[in-house]
Amino acid sequence: MTIKDELIRIRDSIDALLKEISKEALETELNPEDKIFWADWSVRTSNVLCRNGVDTWQKLATYRPDDILRIKNLGKTSLREIRFRLALRSMALVGDDPKQWGRNDLLSE
Repeated sequence: MTIKDELIRIRDSIDALLKEISKEALETELNPEDKIFWADWSVRTSNVLCRNGVDTWQKLATYRPDDILRIKNLGKTSLREIRFRLALRSMALVGDDPKQWGRNDLLSE
């Protein structure tokens, strides 16, 4: 498989994932002021965000990606998880454009 073929495969995978996210988001009535239900989140991300007073989707969406990475005990993996969870709700971090995300910005390795 050539590099070009691999890049096309990756792009198609990302497109399929974004379509799935959009479909799921449309099927759910969403309110940004809803409390975040932490059961589906990783323990580290949920604990750190709770400790920092982030309890609603709206509050989470006020952060920039750099702000997330500056919070103690949150890193790139947590940022990917946060981006994914917000994308499911058709939301994003401040200044974050999902259309410009690379493969590693949403998918874990």
